[in-house]
Amino acid sequence: MKSIVLTFFVFLSLASQKIYSEDSSKVMDQVMQDYEELHAAFFSNKMSSIKKEASDLLDSMKRLENEEVLKKLKFTKEKLESLKSTSELKDARESFDVISQALSYVLKKHYPSKTYERYYCPMVQKYWIQNVSKSEEVKNPYASDTMPYCGSQKKL
Repeated sequence: MKSIVLTFFVFLSLASQKIYSEDSSKVMDQVMQDYEELHAAFFSNKMSSIKKEASDLLDSMKRLENEEVLKKLKFTKEKLESLKSTSELKDARESFDVISQALSYVLKKHYPSKTYERYYCPMVQKYWIQNVSKSEEVKNPYASDTMPYCGSQKKL
């Protein structure tokens, strides 16, 4: 009888972890969708859009529950907060680099996906993430006005 009860509790524990994992993955999917919107705003060089999308991404990140992920994204959240109030595109791009680096780490370690890959521009020496299921065409958010297609795909 004890082994049946113990087995039942182990099953419940595993089942609840799976539910948590699925919920967490859904939140991370939203985080990445919001990141894509932020990337698009940088590619178009529109500060008003950048500020709006930074706010949306920050709101999504606040819904993440994984403690290890939250620790990794603490500085990222601060960068998103500063992004919402900056008026200089150059400063905003520096923040975007930090955001991209942290999300690359989180994707690789906690939410592996074939949907996203990291890209690198050797001219500005910065990384970003793109959804390769939509397009593998390089869209450089750091040099979109001078070198919009400069960069190459790297593995996460």
